[in-house]
Amino acid sequence: ALEIARGLPASAVVGAVDKVIPVDLHIRGCPPRPIDLLQGLIALLDQAPGIAADDAVLRRPVPLDAQRAISELALRWLGFDLDRGRLDNATHPSTMRIGPGDVRLTTRFTLDRPFDGLLSTMHELGHGLYDQNLAADQFGTPAGEASSLALHESQSRLVENLVGRSHEFWRFALPQLR
Repeated sequence: ALEIARGLPASAVVGAVDKVIPVDLHIRGCPPRPIDLLQGLIALLDQAPGIAADDAVLRRPVPLDAQRAISELALRWLGFDLDRGRLDNATHPSTMRIGPGDVRLTTRFTLDRPFDGLLSTMHELGHGLYDQNLAADQFGTPAGEASSLALHESQSRLVENLVGRSHEFWRFALPQLR
């Protein structure tokens, strides 16, 4: 377990928790700074026997056309209408709604980092789904436009992080990609 407190013993934070759950590592700060939390988690992983992070599979070269095909499959699986939008390559991923029925996504594929391209596509997919589902008959009015950039970004982060990084998505996707 981790203890997060302002230099206080665990008992000062949550009673005598260290008598019930062993505290393996203390992280200063309440709340801790992100760098302190990261360093604490790394130190905790270093204490774990036999656990070594091996991300070699994430860096295995995958041809760019295969990465694009996988990204287009993910777009379709998650409801992006490619008849009303498109996916293109670009230096920087982005999404642009030209108008009702025309939402353009761009992404970037890298030979030796295939998951970067897919997750980038899924991020832009969140923007694209938001744009494709705005009221077409209200285009050009406040009711037919994005309510805010924060709401727009929340949708893209939801698709990228809660869907694209979920076990459920990969349990669905991997058998179909083999």
